[in-house]
Amino acid sequence: MTQTRRRFGTEMEPVLDAPGARLLAFWHAHGTPGRPPKRTDFDPTAHPRALSGIQIVEREEGPARYRYRLVGTGEVQARGLDPTGKPVSEGYFASSLDIVMENYDRVIAEARPMAVEDAFRDPRGLPIQDISLLLPLIGEDGSPTFILVYSYQRDLPRDHPMWMAPNR
Repeated sequence: MTQTRRRFGTEMEPVLDAPGARLLAFWHAHGTPGRPPKRTDFDPTAHPRALSGIQIVEREEGPARYRYRLVGTGEVQARGLDPTGKPVSEGYFASSLDIVMENYDRVIAEARPMAVEDAFRDPRGLPIQDISLLLPLIGEDGSPTFILVYSYQRDLPRDHPMWMAPNR
C-alpha cells in the first residue's frame, strides 16, 4: 500500500518545513521566470539547517538515468546506506523506483519545483511519510541536468491505514 501526492506552486507551501521553505525561496531568488538557477549557484553549506536532508541528483545518459552526487547525513541515516555516487536505482528512498523516476523525469522536463508526499515503510519496517522538495538546476550544458532534493520524514499517525497493512 503506497500513497503518493505531488504538489506544485502554492500547493507546496503547507507541507514544507522551515528549511524546505528557505530552499524554495533560494531557488526562486536565483532563477529567472521560467528558468531554474544554475547548479553552480547552489552551495549546500550555505543552508546548514537543511544540509542533512539535501541530495543532489544528476541526470545522465544511459540506463541508470540518474545518479546521487551528494547525499546528506540525515538521508544516509534514514536509508541505512550511503548512495553517494550510485545510480538512483540502487539507493532510492521511496515507495517505488517507478515513482522516483517519474518525479525526476517530470521535474527535469518541466523545469519547475515539485513537492512529493510519499508514505511507505522505512528500513525498520515502520510506516513513515517522506516529504521531498525537488528543485531543478541548470548544468554546464545550459539545460536542467541536476535536481536539488531536500527531504525530511515524519511518523504517520497510528490511525493511518499503513499501520494496518501487512509489513512487506
